[in-house]
Amino acid sequence: MLGSMRASKKNQTLVWVIFGLLVIGLIGFGGATSGPGTIRSVAQVGDEKISVDSYVAAVQNRIQVVSQQFGRNLSGPEAQALGVQQAVLSELITSAAIDNEAAKIGLSLGDEAVRSELLTTDAFLGLDGKFNKESYNLVLERSQLSPTQYDEILRKNAARTMVNTAITSGVGAQDSQTLQILTYVAEQRDFSWVELTDSDLDSPITPPNETEIQAQYDTNTATYTAPLTRKITYVLLTPEMLESEAEIDEADLQEAYKLQNDRFNQAERRLVERLVFSDQAEAETARNALDAGTKTFDDLLKERGLSANDADLGEIEINDVSKDAATVVFGSSDAGVVGPVQSSLGPALYRINAILKAESTSFEEARDELTAELAGEITRRM
Repeated sequence: MLGSMRASKKNQTLVWVIFGLLVIGLIGFGGATSGPGTIRSVAQVGDEKISVDSYVAAVQNRIQVVSQQFGRNLSGPEAQALGVQQAVLSELITSAAIDNEAAKIGLSLGDEAVRSELLTTDAFLGLDGKFNKESYNLVLERSQLSPTQYDEILRKNAARTMVNTAITSGVGAQDSQTLQILTYVAEQRDFSWVELTDSDLDSPITPPNETEIQAQYDTNTATYTAPLTRKITYVLLTPEMLESEAEIDEADLQEAYKLQNDRFNQAERRLVERLVFSDQAEAETARNALDAGTKTFDDLLKERGLSANDADLGEIEINDVSKDAATVVFGSSDAGVVGPVQSSLGPALYRINAILKAESTSFEEARDELTAELAGEITRRM
């Protein structure tokens, strides 16, 4: 009987109705703001916020998909008429409701599972089929995600899948669970009750003497004693409680920003490999082979008994290489091989694997973060 209830369509419908009421009850529209006139979220479900950036990105992706189906680019009014924005928001709200519920019940993906997922993601694999850190960094750079943000996305997706599975599988119990419940509810016990008194003993009990009482006490001292205790009252004061009393000068904020210029303003960087030759003629010969397509940069490395790691310079800025090399390496707008050009070690070819754009955070953009940091230092001293 219970098995048929699990398969019942009405039962599945009831689950979705309950879940829908849960979503409606948790939704809080209006957008959280972090400052005057700055809207950071379009909706909130419980503690889970839907950011403006994620909403805009989801709408753009959906418009691209629909445009491909229509065979042309859709305009904004056309997308609005098709209900694209409303559909995307509805999906994001549903996902946020599931994420909020997963967070409440403590569902998450463990560190080992996250690592396994990273090592098997196709976009992060190199030519040898193994995890490649440069590919990983490049994909996250293009997606404007930090490693921490991407790990959080993996954890949320896994938790969301578990909650979805629990919802769609219905509310039916397993057969073994059902039998245990029925056994507990329907099972009966028969027993007999008999009262025993002193009169039922063969001989009366003799009261213990002082020696026996002392021996009992000595053998079981822990039963009759307890350690000395104190009842205390304490007050907890943390730096966060004093943040409203922290006074921060504008000059201190400016000074903190200047001292951390490398943190808030990062120059353009490039992921580069360098292959140095003994003379210009040898470098030109290698360049001609590349242009003719008879050899690749990796072929040139193998001929010299080198690996990609041997030639790797990592992330470099314009001042990290010679003036001549900087001109060609940072003068190119695309990835690929440039040179030969004179380097600090001699004529060299450079392979540009990725271009990382300059990042700049203005003082006003960094103000809130700097204020929180300085306030934390002040309140800890207080």
